[in-house]
Amino acid sequence: MRVADFDLDGVTPLPRSRVLELDNQASAFNAMLIGLRAFSTYIPRSLVAKLVRTGEIGIAEPREAVVTVMFTDIVGFTTLSEQMDAAAAARLLNHHFAILCGAVDAHGGTVDKFLGDGMLAFFGAPDRLKGHAAAAVRAAAAIREELDKDNLEAAGEGRPPLHVRIGIHTGSVIVGNIGASDRVNYTIVGDTVNISQRLQELGKLLAPDTATAIAIPARLFRGSTKSSKRSRRASTGCAGAAKRRKSFSFAKSQRQHRPVWTFATPKQARAMPLPCR
Repeated sequence: MRVADFDLDGVTPLPRSRVLELDNQASAFNAMLIGLRAFSTYIPRSLVAKLVRTGEIGIAEPREAVVTVMFTDIVGFTTLSEQMDAAAAARLLNHHFAILCGAVDAHGGTVDKFLGDGMLAFFGAPDRLKGHAAAAVRAAAAIREELDKDNLEAAGEGRPPLHVRIGIHTGSVIVGNIGASDRVNYTIVGDTVNISQRLQELGKLLAPDTATAIAIPARLFRGSTKSSKRSRRASTGCAGAAKRRKSFSFAKSQRQHRPVWTFATPKQARAMPLPCR
């Protein structure tokens, strides 16, 4: 069952046998295990497990679906990385992505890919997750909590603190296996992905000094956090988009680096230029 669920860490290689047939089977199993572990390094294990669990024929074929997309980015990482050697920069990124992936997996999301110092994830595929918008918001809040803790630990360990921007949007996408015949990714494409990236960029403009800013359409935020207490923070101007936007934060958070939940409409987000990387 562990192999079927792609839980390979707890699988022990089979011992050799004096019986030729058993020895051949053990060798074949061990070779398969080595291959699967190498394979799992380059794809999300949780994604493979979801695809297997659904049991649906053709589940990975491209289809149109409504999902919630999350786009993250580290503020100023390019400048920061120029002050570090390659190994140290890679260790910092790997540590950061481990935090993000843990939160996404814990709330039923799928990590699509890493884009430099950013991450693209989505909720609602391949499994048809109910309440995927709320799950994405909870995952973003969990990321904020974990990054707050990690930044405190970083101060004591001599690591630089990281400021992160997160954009979240729900909409229609094409999801499934996309790529060349010999190289395929289970991924998403569509305007919803672009909007989530622009929302993430919007967080940088509206809350440049905040440790974790989460930009999200107001209707999506209200629909996914009806029971959360909110307090108004500010109305801020932004060149190149609408003149005024509302920024909110959870009333329960009184920390210095509390998150900013920035409200924007998809139309406003489309007015934001995509960043040049």
